[in-house]
Order: sequence, then structure tokens, then C-alpha cells
Amino acid sequence: MGRFILKFVKGLLAVCLVVIIVISATIAGLMYFGVTIDLGFLKSGVAASAQSALGREVSIDGPVVLEFSNWPAIDINGLTIANTAAASEPLFLSAGKARVQVGILPLLKGNIEIAEIRAEQVGLHLEHDAMGQPNWQFGSADEPSRPDDEQPEQETSERSDPFFNLSGIKKLSFTDIDLTYRDAALDKTVAFRLAELHGSAANGEPMKVDFQGHLQDYPYQLTLDSDPLDSLLSRTAQTWQFSLQGKVVEKQVAVSGDYDKGTIPPQANLGFRIDEIDVGAVLARLGLVEDLEASTGSMEVQITLKGDNLNEIVQQSSMSFSVRDGKWRIQSPTSDGFIEVEELAGDIVVEEGNAVTMTLTGMVGTLPVNFLITGAPLVEYVIDQKSIPLSIEAQFANSTLGFGGELSLPISNRQLDVFLDFKTDTLENFNDLVGVELPSLGPIDFSTKFQVVGNRYEMPTLDLRVGESLLTGLAHFDPSQAKPEISIELVSEKIQINDFQGLAEALPDRKDDESATPEESEKAEEAGDEPAEAQKGEQRKNILSPEVLSAFNATLFVKAEEVLSGTDRLGSGTLKMSVQDSLLSVDPLRVDIPGGGVQASFDYLPGYDGVRFNLATEIEEFDIGVLVRRSKPESDMGGLLFLDAALQSEAPNPASIMEYAEGHFDFGLVPENFSAGIIDLWAVNLISAIMTEVSEEEKSEINCFIVRLGVDEGIMAEKAIYMDTSNMRIGGKADIDFKNRTLKILMVPKAKKPEFFSLAVPIRIEGAFDDFGLGIGLSRLTGAVVSFITSPIHVPVRRVFAAEVPEDGVEACRAAWALTEEDESQ
Repeated sequence: MGRFILKFVKGLLAVCLVVIIVISATIAGLMYFGVTIDLGFLKSGVAASAQSALGREVSIDGPVVLEFSNWPAIDINGLTIANTAAASEPLFLSAGKARVQVGILPLLKGNIEIAEIRAEQVGLHLEHDAMGQPNWQFGSADEPSRPDDEQPEQETSERSDPFFNLSGIKKLSFTDIDLTYRDAALDKTVAFRLAELHGSAANGEPMKVDFQGHLQDYPYQLTLDSDPLDSLLSRTAQTWQFSLQGKVVEKQVAVSGDYDKGTIPPQANLGFRIDEIDVGAVLARLGLVEDLEASTGSMEVQITLKGDNLNEIVQQSSMSFSVRDGKWRIQSPTSDGFIEVEELAGDIVVEEGNAVTMTLTGMVGTLPVNFLITGAPLVEYVIDQKSIPLSIEAQFANSTLGFGGELSLPISNRQLDVFLDFKTDTLENFNDLVGVELPSLGPIDFSTKFQVVGNRYEMPTLDLRVGESLLTGLAHFDPSQAKPEISIELVSEKIQINDFQGLAEALPDRKDDESATPEESEKAEEAGDEPAEAQKGEQRKNILSPEVLSAFNATLFVKAEEVLSGTDRLGSGTLKMSVQDSLLSVDPLRVDIPGGGVQASFDYLPGYDGVRFNLATEIEEFDIGVLVRRSKPESDMGGLLFLDAALQSEAPNPASIMEYAEGHFDFGLVPENFSAGIIDLWAVNLISAIMTEVSEEEKSEINCFIVRLGVDEGIMAEKAIYMDTSNMRIGGKADIDFKNRTLKILMVPKAKKPEFFSLAVPIRIEGAFDDFGLGIGLSRLTGAVVSFITSPIHVPVRRVFAAEVPEDGVEACRAAWALTEEDESQ
């Protein structure tokens, strides 16, 4: 029995040994000859096992082939893996064809060394849910996967020291790969199309991969060179270096960077330069802007990416873009007009959690401009939302222009609803920019709600501060018309006239400040000469020139509850001004003052062959002290001014308006605290003048001054000149020639009562406008001297028989003014 058992055991061992040898020889033969086996009959079992391991539904619709060799390979066709229940797409993976070839001998040492990975017609959908959990974490169907921070400590420790390590991939080949990534927290999806990828990542050798395709709509063709793959997968190496070279959107790029595994979370650092970027097109494809014409000459980019998902990346990452030689065309939303900003340079900075800021400099013509643009944090641009905050501040010509608000996406200059603010110390800062001689008006602070409505700019709430004057109202601007149309309505509780003194300087005062006619410019061009504008070089146009006033139509209405001149309160006032077809008109200008008012109308029409001018003004009981204190604030002089004037003129240029003027100029003055001064030196008599000076008696006071002048073809002559003082009555004659710019005035005094040794010497003022002297007429001086010598004889007789003339002269003043009114009405 024992021998039988021993023989049986020996026989069994021999059979087992033979079986083992046969099987080993068979496997060796299969491996040597590369025999393939159809494992289709195992598909259902493999799919069930995979489903159990992954916790997802797995199916294999195509053949499964196993190829025996020392590098066995498995080919799978028609593989699909279902997505998580919360995912937005039903499939996690769909692969038309997949091949993996793994080395056997390295596997025995615990290393997974892949000879080849090949995939074709693959669709892969990656997704982070709203809680940041990825759909590529797998677990059994009965035990869902858990986040890393919730895994048991023992399990984590085991995963940190795996039995197998991926050490290299000798050959990579992917074609026709569609990859989408969705971040549910951002509600954002990114599409990645990999048309072709070929490369290698062999163990210990630098990794090199060539790939091309599309990211969203952007084509790319790149080559990746990096440290070995095992360095990336190593648990000891902290930094993995890489570089990318190729084209993105047909632009050559060269990216260098590293992946730092030593930080928490790990971060990637990228740096590259890219030239000639159409910034407007890029932002338009991202859905952020429309109709933006902007480009960069060159751009240096530094990016630090942090985070485990897109939501974390856009909130924790930092970026810096250094722009050089950029251009920005700021297009008018309602017309063909634009502003060209060139030589644009500066930095665009995205700091972790902070708003995107752009600090740029540029040139508008010869004018330097600084921009500070502040947007929203980066995450706001990634989220699909309807609007984002944006503010732009431009500093130029000692002025600041800023606007901002919540702008609808995509941002378009055709749909603006922002707040705009403008500050400058004087409008003259913009003379060179607009090519116009602007008035020295300022400082100015202008703020408004700014809207683009159809073809118009609307400013429904407008605040304008000029010096101490604050005006509020609204404005409309329509640049789409043949001539842009402007309409402004303003009201003010208080307007300080002194704040608007610069407006009086707008009228040209030089005859050579003329513009060439269009015909002259055309003839010059036909003759081969430079155009008139080029000949003038940097010469600026006057604001009242025909070129400027013919360029637009405008209306302005201003109402002030109180009008001030310095500390003087004049009263309330209104102004209506318009520019229509080059005609500048003011009708009316009115200031209501206690006891009277000021009313004026004015129109001015410039042309290339001359100008037309009309002025009519009437002043009733105006306090002259207001005007005096404008030049001498310490003066206590006062009184009432009456004025009635009407002038018309058609002249070849603005500076010669008075040379061709017709009309009249009548005024009357009843002063207070106004000493006759020099008039006392003219007359009364020497003895009276000496006694007044010695005894410090009050000087002769002026009761009134009445002047009525007629204007005919630039010659202004008196119709009546009368002055009444407490001691004298003075009549005069005037001849003022605006063509020759000369004047001749003769004032003849007459004492109200005879005086001993009276030297009532007539005074003559004669000369050019800019150089006239005060003289005494020789013939009349002779008569005055004779009267002075013979005064002891004729004065007593005259005093006995002369009627008493009142010192205040009230009736004489009234009579003189009434006479001018009567003559004017005839």
C-alpha cells in the first residue's frame, strides 16, 4: 500500500511537472511568436469587474484582443464608462480604439513601464461639481469615493506607498481626442480638441511631445519638452521643469515654466512672450467685449497657477502682462470719429483675489496719456454673468477724465450707461489737442450720468462746477447728424461772474487771425503748394472762427437764482445762447437787479469773406460800484448807470468790427463817493483849489455824467456830452475814429457861479488809442488867461446878475438824459 501511494505521488508530480513545462513552453511560445487571442468571450466579465471596481457602468461594444509577447498588449474597442449621477454629461469616457502595451519584466520589479499607449476617437468629459469634487475619483458601486481629506489614515498611508510605480512611456499616440472640462461652481465649460499627439516619456529620459488641435476656437500647434516623467511622478523631486514652443492662433510662442509640488496647493509657473496680439478679437471670443480695436506690439506674460480645479485656479492664481508698442482705437459709438492711442505700454496685473488692474501710458498725437483701468477679480470674467464693474481713469493735459459703472456683457460702446467725471484747471489745456484757441475757463469739475441711446449721448443728470459756481441740469449730444447737435439746460442757485471772465477773451483781436477759405486751400493744392492748414503748422483756430462755429449746432439755457460779482449780489439771471448754421446768438441775456435790470441780445456770424455782428443792450439803474470793485475791491464808490446801446457791423474780420459799425451808444452815470479829482484841476479857480487843499474841505463832487454817441461807418461822434459837478457844468465834444484808431475829445468847463481869478481851462485828449496825451487847447487857453486876469472886474457884475445854479445839479442831469431819450426816439 505504501509503495502504491509513493508511486502515485511520483506519477502525479511527474504529470504536474509536465503540465507546468507544457504551459510555460506554451506561454513562452506565445510571447515569442506574438500570438494574439480574442478575449471577446470575457467582455461581459471584464465589464462587470470594471464596473464593480469603478463604481460606474462600463461596457465594451467592440472586440478585445490580447497580444502575447514580453511586452504584452491589449486592444479594446468600443469602451464606454458612465459618468457620475450629478454630472452634466452621461458618459465619462468613450473610446473608439485603445491600446496599452506593458513590459512584463519591469512589472515583476513593481514598475509599470509602458511601451505604447495609443488612443483614437476618444471623448473624455472631466468635471468638478459645485462642491469641488472631481468625476475622476472612482470607487465601488457599494462604497462611493470620498475626498482625500476624508479618507482613513491607514488607506491614505497605503496609497502613499503603492506597490506599482509608473516609470515611463516609450510611445504616446493620440488622435481625434475631444476633451471637455466643466466647473459646476463657475458654471463654465472648456472644450479641448486634440487632433494629434505623438511623443515619448521613456524612463529617465526627457519627455517630448508634439501635439496640435483647438482650445475652444483657438488653434494651436505645440511641442512640449520637459524633465523626465518619473521626475514629475517622484515623491522626492519638488520641481518639474518644462517648455512649450510653437504657434497659438498663428502666433509664435515660447513658454518656459515649472511645476512646484512643494507648495500647498501645488502651483505651476509660466513665462512667455507673444507678439502682435489682436486684443479686441481675443476678448470678443471670450464674450467680454464687442467692437474693441486694440492690439499689442509685444507682450511679456508671467502666470502662477494654483488650485485643484478651475474655480480655485481663477481665484488663487496671479498673472502679469507687460505690454509694449500697443495701439488702441477708441471708436465713437454713433459716428465714424475715433481717438487713436499709440505707443501703448504698461502692465496688466491679476493678483490673487483682487480686481484686474491695468496701468498704461500712451500718446494721442503729441499728447501723453496715462490710463488706470480697474475691473473685477478674474473669477468674475470666467463666470457666465450679465455684467461686471469697470472703471477707466485717463490723465492728460493736466486734466483727469474718468468713467465707470456696472457694464453689461459683452461690453460695447454702443450700450453704455456709466458715470463720467472730468476735471481740469483750465480749458486752455486742450488747445493743442482740439486745435482750437479755447477760453481760459477754469477750474472745471464736470460729472454726469452718461448713456448711449441709439445715435445720441444722453446726460440726464449733470453737475458742472466752474470755480465757485455750481450748475446742475441735463444735456443731449447727437453726433450722427450732418452737424453734431448739442443741447444743454442748466440751473444754479448761485453763479459767480468772476468765474467766467475768460469767456470775454474768446473774440479774436488780431486782423491776421483769419482762416483760409476752402477755395484758397483748393487753389493752393492745385498749384502744388502745401494746404493752408499745413502752412499754418501748429496754429490753432479761434473758437469763434467759421471753421469751428460751422462744425456743430448747439443750444444752451442757463438760469441762476442769484448772480454775484465778487461779493456784490446782482440778482437773478437767465441766458439763452445758440449756434445754428454758424450763427452765434445770445437772446436774451438778462440780469434782474433791485430797481432795474440788464438785458442784452447779441449775434455773431463769421464767414470766410467777413463777419456780421449785432448788439443791443439796455441797462436800468445798475450799481456802478459793482464794476469799480472788480478792478479796485477796496473802493467805496457807487452810483447808478443807465445804458442804451445798439451796434451793427459787417466787417472783413472780427478785429475790425468797430471800423464798420453803425448805431448808437448812450449812457448816464449818477455816481456816489466819486470826487471830481482831475476835473477840479481843470477849473473852478486857482484860489478855490488852493483853499480846498489847505482847509481839507470836500472836493467838488460829480453829480452826473451823460454821454450820447452816434456811430457811423466806424466814426463815433458825440450827440451830447454833459457832466455836472457841485461847482461846475462841463460840456464836451468827441471824435473817435476806429479805422485810424485815433481819438479827439474836448471838455469845456463852466463854473456855476462867477469866481475871482477863475482859470476854467478846457481840456483836450488827443492821440492814438494806445498812446494818447492830455493837453490844453491853445486858443481856448488864451481866452481863459484873459478871463483870469480881468476877473476882478467882471466877476462882481456877473454875481449880481447871474441866476443861482444848484450844486446838486439834479434837474440839469434829468434834462440832459431826457434830451438824449427824446433825440433817440426821433
